[in-house]
Amino acid sequence: MNNGKHPDTAKQATPSEIVQRLIDAWNHHDAHGVVALYAEDYTGEDTGRNRPDHSARDILRMTVSNFRGFPDSHLTLVDLVAEQNRVAFVWRMSGTHKASIMNIPATGRKIDLLGTSIFTITNGKIQSGLRIWDMASMLRAIGLLPDLQDEAA
Repeated sequence: MNNGKHPDTAKQATPSEIVQRLIDAWNHHDAHGVVALYAEDYTGEDTGRNRPDHSARDILRMTVSNFRGFPDSHLTLVDLVAEQNRVAFVWRMSGTHKASIMNIPATGRKIDLLGTSIFTITNGKIQSGLRIWDMASMLRAIGLLPDLQDEAA
């Protein structure tokens, strides 16, 4: 019976829930699951890329490239702060460098690095973002950057 009220609609995911879904999809190596969380017209920046992202398709390319380069990659949520439609979170990525990434041939070495992402969520999708991650740790782990501890001695 319709009493003039709108039927219950599915509750939209909170920014924190979207981050958890993103991490879960990443850890299942579900590139399409990752991309499904992004708006088609997503815009964002990544400190490791030479140009901004302008679509969910750019996210798909980046995700597939990461899964290829680090097929055992795993993300761990370290910290998260959310307010209204914005979320900032610190993550840790570990994995083994098994294929070329960023024009760096596979080394077989393990990486462990920290990063931070800041997202704006609109209509339940990641609309814009910024990813800042520790490229020096990755380069050091795969043998392309010297260990700075040696310089301190």
